[in-house]
Amino acid sequence: MRRDIYTVLQDKCERGEQLRIGNRVLRLIRRMEGNDAGGSRLGSIYFCLKYLMIFVNAIIFICGSILIGMGLWIKYGTESFVRTIGSHSACFLHVSLFCVAAGIVMVVLGFLGSYGAYWEKRVLLLIFLLIMLTLFICEVAAAVLVLAFADLAESIVKDKGLQSIRKNYYGSNGHGLVVESWDSIMKKFACCGFFGYEDFINSTFSVKTGLKYPKACCRDPKKSDCNGITTTEQVINKKGCFPTILEAVKKNSMALGIAAAVITGWELFSIIVSVALIAKLG
Repeated sequence: MRRDIYTVLQDKCERGEQLRIGNRVLRLIRRMEGNDAGGSRLGSIYFCLKYLMIFVNAIIFICGSILIGMGLWIKYGTESFVRTIGSHSACFLHVSLFCVAAGIVMVVLGFLGSYGAYWEKRVLLLIFLLIMLTLFICEVAAAVLVLAFADLAESIVKDKGLQSIRKNYYGSNGHGLVVESWDSIMKKFACCGFFGYEDFINSTFSVKTGLKYPKACCRDPKKSDCNGITTTEQVINKKGCFPTILEAVKKNSMALGIAAAVITGWELFSIIVSVALIAKLG
């Protein structure tokens, strides 16, 4: 009798142990399935980020190449550029260096981002991340400095701009880049002088020519009234170029803001995605 009771108890214990083992195995299987599902979700997120990074930086690479080509065309294809743009082309010629420099930076960043993401090159992605962080920090610092020293910057621009009109226009390099640039600006924006046509009175230009303003200030330089003496509003543009350009910037502030937001968004996106890719590869 005691032996039978002992046998029954032993069978129950063995069955209980088997149930516990079975439950543990089931829990382990479920946990592994959950990990597989989470891993597949992470894998698809990684896949999307990787190819989005490639696509965005490929566009940046193409835009940079176009910008380099445009800068080289402005710099070395002067005749065709002048024919295309017209009489206002002189003030755009010095922009070529900026176009080439910005284009080179965009091409390098686009290559590092797209190539590094496609082939999963951790070193290239790390270089890309460092460059993007440097650019972003410099832009933030520049924005802070502009906001903090806006009044000082404005006073410097006013002082240098007025000095350029009064001393350098028809100065030692009178028929050079200064005259061409100011003439192009005054024709383009229908303005005269820095603050107004009065800036030319008693200036180097006025002393050398005996005139109150150059022909670029006239509404129609071909008319006989455009003689450098008549200062009526029907003959010349009395408004200065500085306030005129400020108004133009304010009118296009929305477009400038959108462009700045797009650039900042691209930089933040690239920084976040490159960090994620580097973490995954590491």
